[in-house]
Formats: sequence, C-alpha cells, structure tokens
Amino acid sequence: MDVESNPGPAQSDNINYRSTNNTNTAKISSNQGNIKIAHLNIRSLKNKEHYLLAQDLVLKQKFDIFTISETWLDTSVTDTEIEFPGYGLFRLDRNGKRGGSVSAYVNQSFKCEPMKDRSALHFGSGLHQLWLRIQVMNFRSFFICTAYRPPDTILFCFETDFSETLTSALSFNKPIYILGDVNCNVLN
Repeated sequence: MDVESNPGPAQSDNINYRSTNNTNTAKISSNQGNIKIAHLNIRSLKNKEHYLLAQDLVLKQKFDIFTISETWLDTSVTDTEIEFPGYGLFRLDRNGKRGGSVSAYVNQSFKCEPMKDRSALHFGSGLHQLWLRIQVMNFRSFFICTAYRPPDTILFCFETDFSETLTSALSFNKPIYILGDVNCNVLN
C-alpha cells in the first residue's frame, strides 16, 4: 500500500479540527486497481462551511472513498442536505446526544453494501463502527470500517466491541481497511 500525506482543506478560524494531520489518505494499489481513500475528523458536517470544504476536497482530490468521523449528524439532517455529486452516502448517526457519528462517501460506480450486522453505535462503550463491503468492477470485494471512539469512553471497547466485530470480518478472508479517530495514542 502506498500512503501519501495530504494537508486537507485550508483551515479557517471557525473550523476546529482535532488533529494536526487533518486528512489521512492512502492510495491502494492492489488487485482492486488504484483506489484513493481518505479520512477526516470534521467536527460537524452540519456546519455549512465544513460541509462545503469537505465536498470541495473530495471533488478536487477525486477520492474514491472518503470517510468522516464526528459528523454530528442525526435524523434532523437529510441525505440530500449533505450529498456529494457522484457519491453514495452511508451514515451511522448518534441520536439523543450531541457529537459523534460517522459516515462514508463512496464513488457511485462502486458496488457498496452496508454491513448492518457489524455496524453499530455501542452505547455501553461509546464506540461507533460503520462497516461497508465494496466491490470495484469485477475485482475481489473488500471491507472498509470507519471507527470513532469519543475521548471520554473506555479503551476497553477495543477488546470487547471492536475485536469481536473485526474477528468476525476476518472470517470472510477479504482485505480490511480501517479508518477513523480512536482518540488514543496507540504507541502507548
């Protein structure tokens, strides 16, 4: 896998990104062909300026798959309010509590299916997981997982909720790409 750094959209004073590395990108060169994926912690896709900056970034960089954590979306926001032209939108919203939530924009030419049996907002641990099965043309399908762990939740969620889901996904013997913001220093 070939990983490239991308500085992401220009920051305005009103945007509060939580990471100094705003956008993490990867270009997958394998049996899937060349697929350009990226992840961004946006801290509110409801914010019109954030939405427009993210859409501009995706369209200019021509990402095939773009995942977002901390969308802050709930049922009050419709898909048509936040769609990107040429992309399918997949959401996992957190209702009843401000913040959180994850989503993914996938090139409409890709066959994409949400894995509802693996995607979940774990209320006990707080972990958000959105799992998608993606197939590009006649190539072997692969999985994308967008994960978000709010900073005030326990790290034990990786040993319980996430490891169970990942172990289950590994049984399909397909490539798995995990993107997101887990709010912890994995080097520790």
